Parts: sequence; structure tokens; C-alpha cells
Amino acid sequence: MFHTPLCPKNCNIRHHDVVTALQAVAPKFSSSAAILSGPLRVTRGNNKEDFKKHVYKLASKGWSKNNNVPEPSEDLRLPLLHLASIFGKHEIVDWLLNDENYDANLRTEKTNETALHLVARHLYTALSACESRLENMSITAKVANFERIVSLLVEKEVTLFWAKDCLNRDTPFHVLARQLLQAASSDQESETEDLCLSFYIKSVDVFLKLLLAEEPTRLNRRDVKHTLSTKNSEGDTALHLLARAAHQGYLVLRFLVKSLGNNDLLKIKNSAGHSSMDILNQVYPGHERELLIDDEGKGLLTYPLVLH
Repeated sequence: MFHTPLCPKNCNIRHHDVVTALQAVAPKFSSSAAILSGPLRVTRGNNKEDFKKHVYKLASKGWSKNNNVPEPSEDLRLPLLHLASIFGKHEIVDWLLNDENYDANLRTEKTNETALHLVARHLYTALSACESRLENMSITAKVANFERIVSLLVEKEVTLFWAKDCLNRDTPFHVLARQLLQAASSDQESETEDLCLSFYIKSVDVFLKLLLAEEPTRLNRRDVKHTLSTKNSEGDTALHLLARAAHQGYLVLRFLVKSLGNNDLLKIKNSAGHSSMDILNQVYPGHERELLIDDEGKGLLTYPLVLH
């Protein structure tokens, strides 16, 4: 029986044909460099056209593209754009957004999450599961997949950067910061844990690169600061969460201070009265002077940000 990367163990559900066809779409890579760390298991062909036929068939029965896919598994009963984004099918995300005009700002019914929230939370797990047939994809390729999908989403709807869910009023950057914090806090030393941490380090790099991109269609400085200063229901900005990641968080905060030319965002206090600087000093003391800046220090760091 076919299963998805997000299925629980011993899953006995027969998934919807659209979900099955979506998972069968094989990846296309723009470069052969550093793609695989082992054999790649894929089905014959790209299967994109077969997937489209299933989507059109479902639509012919009255299904609306803004509705959830009628999937038996409650965990996968999501909008098609969200499923394609979670599974890392960037070709399909591109087709849905730019050819079929799907709403990039569409939210899940129960949690009010955008596709960007779910990419931040689930993409690494989805790409690493054996059911994805991409478990041997290198971290470089997985991060490139993350970047492609995030780029497609925010190019279509830039307000996704600060969209909040109704779970914890988190933005996608909050979610990504939590994933990095969890990976950095793991007390298990293994290649699997190291690869996970590497993915989230590089994904934070990518997210900030896209957020700070100086392009006419992207954010102005005020919107960038709004994104980074947005608080969740606990009163934390994403920077408060990153500060708890000790050395990895320090590198992100140092980069932002240099890029923005000030450390004002690090002074924002959460509901407990603690700033990101306060938290960092508790978990990674002795580095506060390096987060101070003067006029000569503005803008010294450039991409790529190396977080290790």
C-alpha cells in the first residue's frame, strides 16, 4: 500500500488519488552537483502530467482549488498547495501558483497556517522519509528545495513573512526558529541529528537572504523590522527563540545586527521582560560586546551567512 512521508507507522489508509499522484512526481534538479549522498529511488518519468489529470478529474466533480483535498487521513486533509509545498514538489507549487492561480495566502481550516508555515515545520521530515524516495538527497539539495518553494510562495504573497497561525500566533520564521532550536538542543550525537541541524542552519540562512533581499518587489526596511519584531502569543519574537539556540542563535543575531546597522530588535522584551540579548547572555554568555555596533561596523557581513 502506498504511503506518504508524513504517514504514521503502520498506516493502513488508502490515500486519495491526488495525494498518491502528487507524491509520485519525481524531482527535477537544475544541477547534478552535490545532489545525492546515495542512490535516489524514483518512479519512472516525472509523472507531472499524470498528477495534473488527477487534479482536473477532482475539479470536474465539483472540488474547488481553495478547498482541502478530500483525503481520508485527517493529517493530510489540507489544501493542495500546502501538500505540494510540504512534500517538496516545487514544480507543482510553481504550476499551482503561476499557471492555475492558487491563492498563496490560503490558510488551513483548524490552525490558520499558510503553506509557508508548513514548509518550515515539515519539509525536512518529508524529504528525509523513505516514503519520499528522496531520503538520500544531500542537505545542499534539500536546502535548495526549501529555497525554491519559499521563493515561489513569497514572490506571490510577500505578507506570508509575517502571517500568524492560531496555534501560538507564530509566524513562519517563529516556526523555523523553533525547528533550529530543537535541532540545536538535541542531546543525541549522531549523523542524523547533525544533518538535521545543518538543514535548519542553512534554511535560516536562506530565509534571511530572502527577507533582506533588496529588490523592488520585496520588503522595505520597515516591513523587514516588522517581520522580525512580530510577537507570538507568548510575547516572543523569532529572535527570542533563536537566542535560546546558544552559539547558532548568536551567529544569526550577530549577522542581523551587522546587516541592519543596529541592535534595536535585540532589545525588544517578551512577556517575561527579557530581551533577545538577555536570553543570549544567559545561554551563551560573554558575547554581548560582539552584538554592539558603531557606524564603522554597519553592513560588514554579506551573504552567504555561515552558521557553524
